[in-house]
Amino acid sequence: MKKILSLSTLLLLLSGCQVVNYFKEDHPEPSNYSAVHANEETEDISDARPQEAPQTNQENSKPSNDLFLDEQIIGESSYPNLALPEDAPEDLNQAINDYYTDKLSPKEQQASQTEISQDSLNKVLEYINSDGDLAELEVEVDLTQLTIDDQKLIVPRLIIPMDYSSAEKLAKNNDSRIINHALTELGNRLLLVAYQTPDDHLVPIHLVNAKHSLYYDEP
Repeated sequence: MKKILSLSTLLLLLSGCQVVNYFKEDHPEPSNYSAVHANEETEDISDARPQEAPQTNQENSKPSNDLFLDEQIIGESSYPNLALPEDAPEDLNQAINDYYTDKLSPKEQQASQTEISQDSLNKVLEYINSDGDLAELEVEVDLTQLTIDDQKLIVPRLIIPMDYSSAEKLAKNNDSRIINHALTELGNRLLLVAYQTPDDHLVPIHLVNAKHSLYYDEP
């Protein structure tokens, strides 16, 4: 069943509630990898100040035509670039680009151009690890740069070092709960949730903010 973000998610998040059914509605889609429509946007992020993107790690970069949204890892990371399924459509990046430009407000776009402190990333992990069984997943976080609509976006990668089915056995609805904790600390900006496959590939499952799901690969 596909899962998408809803307005109730943001309201629950602001009230401090856990969002267990973060994505739940069925929506007809041509494929699992196309950009997904969400509800009308509501609240904008204030004081979003675009800053120059940090240095990316060129050693972890590949030619742009092989990358998910021209991904370049920022700084040091124990994990490789994101790997996409072999059946992902060739126009995936363009589909995400079109959705981003059509649905995200200017302030939502600016929010993902601002820097993220290491302290904020550490707090995200503290929230996750304080949530009972989520600590068993040993989630890690790093930063990557994605390019959408010629904008350089700074996006945290929330990495679960196992495949999705293994993670679900340890912590039910782990992806929606992890997203909830990250948005609580980071606000309405884009973030990625990715799982590691047995052959050490890093597979993205979600690219979302508090209002929109730009990418969802049904596990």
